[in-house]
Amino acid sequence: MLAATVSSLMGSGAQSSLYAALILMVIAWAAKFVWWNRADRTTLASIGSSPETATGLGNIGKVRLLEAPHSSPNYLMKEMVYRVGRKHVQKLRILAVALGGAVPVLALLVAAVSGGGAGLLVIAVLSHLIGMMAERWLFFAEAEHAVSLYYGHR
Repeated sequence: MLAATVSSLMGSGAQSSLYAALILMVIAWAAKFVWWNRADRTTLASIGSSPETATGLGNIGKVRLLEAPHSSPNYLMKEMVYRVGRKHVQKLRILAVALGGAVPVLALLVAAVSGGGAGLLVIAVLSHLIGMMAERWLFFAEAEHAVSLYYGHR
């Protein structure tokens, strides 16, 4: 998409780059939907992680948190035990798909049909960047880390 935008801004033909960007965008979003579907069905518990495996003490019995290891959140808890509400996840996914996929694809389609407007391509790139920032933040915010088991979060 960026190559098509730069080509269009430089005045050279960008049709092949436009079509390549469209195809790659569709493939990338299809892969992302598969990933989201799999991630929604997979949890630490479903892959066999537990407080016993997180601490390495499973061989001596059931592990339970007697007392929190810290009186206030530490670096690991702030950076790896992040909780994002389900309603926020859906809103951010919609934002990511709309700005990261739908708007750029529509702009690329219109640019391809109309002969490649540089303004449309710039809008496509900027929209895609904003959508991808939302998606990347969401990727890390939704992640479940084994360290959360150590701190008693499930």
